Amino acid sequence: MSIEDTTESHDPAILSEDIDFYEKAYKTKEVGIQVVCFRISNEWYAAEIHKIIEVIPASQLTILPGAPAYIAGITNLRGEIISVTDPKNLFGLEWVPHSGKTRIVVISEKKVETGLLVDEVSQVLDVANHQIDPPLSTLSTERAHYLKGEFMRQGQLVTILDIENIITKTKYQHEDKSSAIR
Repeated sequence: MSIEDTTESHDPAILSEDIDFYEKAYKTKEVGIQVVCFRISNEWYAAEIHKIIEVIPASQLTILPGAPAYIAGITNLRGEIISVTDPKNLFGLEWVPHSGKTRIVVISEKKVETGLLVDEVSQVLDVANHQIDPPLSTLSTERAHYLKGEFMRQGQLVTILDIENIITKTKYQHEDKSSAIR
C-alpha cells in the first residue's frame, strides 16, 4: 500500500466552501481596541483599557504644594503613593469644579503608574480601527503629543489619549524634582 492510497481524497467543492467560510469569518471580525471613555472639562476622552489599572474616587486626592500645575496631587493606592495628573492643566482646558462623579483613572505604562483626574467616567467601548482618525491637525504640537487619535460616538467626538506620552511627562517631571531635592 502506498502513501497515496492511505491519503484521504478531498472534494474540491468542499474545500472551496471551507475556504469561503474562513475568509468570511476573518473579514467580518473587526480589529480594533477597547477603551474606557471619560469626560475632562467639557470634552470626551478615552484610554485603552489594558493601560487602566482601576478607577477610584477623587476624594482620595492629597494636594501637593509646589508641584507643577498639571499635577493635581498624590494618592495612596494600596500603600503605594502615585501622582495624579490633571489633564485640564496639561491640555489648557476650562476648569470644572469637582463633583460626586469626579474620579481618578489609574493608568500604567512600562511599570510606571499615575492617575488622571477626570470629571466623569462613562463607559467601555469597542472601537474598530477603521473608525479611528488621527488627531486634528489644527491642534497645537504640545497638545497633539498626548493624543493618539479620535473617533465619533453618538455624534460626540472622543479623543484617545497617548498614555505613554502622558506618563513620560509625569515620570520625567518627578525625576527632575527628586534630583533637585538631593
